[in-house]
Amino acid sequence: MLNTIKEVKERCGSPLTAICRTAGLPRSTLARWQRRSAAGLPPVGTPGPVKPGPIDWPRIEEEARALEHRRRRSLGSGEFHRRWRGVIARRPLQRLVEKARREAMAKDTDDAVSVEWFNPGLVWGMDPTEFVFGGGKVWFHTVRDIPSRFTFARLLDRAPTGAVIAKFIDELMTSHGAPLFMRFDNAANENCPEVTAVLNKHGVIPFNSPPHYPKYNGGTEKAQCELQRSLAVRSTDVIVVQPEHRPAYATLALHDMNHLPRRVIGGQTACHAFCSRDRRAIITKWERREVADEVLLIAGAVLNDEKMNAKTSKQAWRIAVKTWLESHEFIKLKTRVSPNYQPENVPLSA
Repeated sequence: MLNTIKEVKERCGSPLTAICRTAGLPRSTLARWQRRSAAGLPPVGTPGPVKPGPIDWPRIEEEARALEHRRRRSLGSGEFHRRWRGVIARRPLQRLVEKARREAMAKDTDDAVSVEWFNPGLVWGMDPTEFVFGGGKVWFHTVRDIPSRFTFARLLDRAPTGAVIAKFIDELMTSHGAPLFMRFDNAANENCPEVTAVLNKHGVIPFNSPPHYPKYNGGTEKAQCELQRSLAVRSTDVIVVQPEHRPAYATLALHDMNHLPRRVIGGQTACHAFCSRDRRAIITKWERREVADEVLLIAGAVLNDEKMNAKTSKQAWRIAVKTWLESHEFIKLKTRVSPNYQPENVPLSA
């Protein structure tokens, strides 16, 4: 066809547009044929999808495993699809990503270590959080005794400052006794001079969760979920609770949580376990100083031990706290140990 058009143009001198009109051929089609012919390709391609060459499945699977997998999403999967879309259809690619994500989540589950706690009053965890409650947004500063699951919470109308947090935990420790350890996140309002002063006053040893790893403080996170569910039972979403009535609802919700029988503590309620004097950890001021010195020595040894792979002093401190608790039989680690198990990754969660 191209040769015929070329021959007509040479004999008659007619423009290509007129020749195309006479032949019933779109001018754009002729231009496409000419470009393909100039590139050494046949003017008309073979119908159907382009047949790909050999597929490098090991490389594709390795790239899928290398993505940053979260519980529901895999970061970088969009670029992964764009890179391989000319070779493999989108659905098989998506199945590869989902398979890699399941494997990554299964590995995390195998590496996870659950902790059995023996002495109420030994370790507390705290974390402020924002809820939607009673037709508006409120803040709760949640504090949980990890071994007994007994929960304290203060209702606030805004995010708590360091001074507010310090005052609340000071009141709790004065009324109920201070724990030996306090676990919290890396927020500025929790890691402030006011909170540090209260912890020093009561002889409490603090330790932080790893950055961007909320499940390390899983006991307190779970307390917040339980509080939300308990509030939802007392006040459904369609009910608007006036601000002056919200503290009463919060008190009732906490009462429900703390008086619920829990299988994890032998069918007892959190209130009974926390208030029981049989196994309650009671530590004197001098004993607290001795424990702090022991933990400091362990943390120093961890930092100097290359096998522990402690990259920061905070990570070494976390390992030291866990080691001290385990060596004194205040906790028991329960896990299906996988080949990827590393002791520095053990979360002290409920």
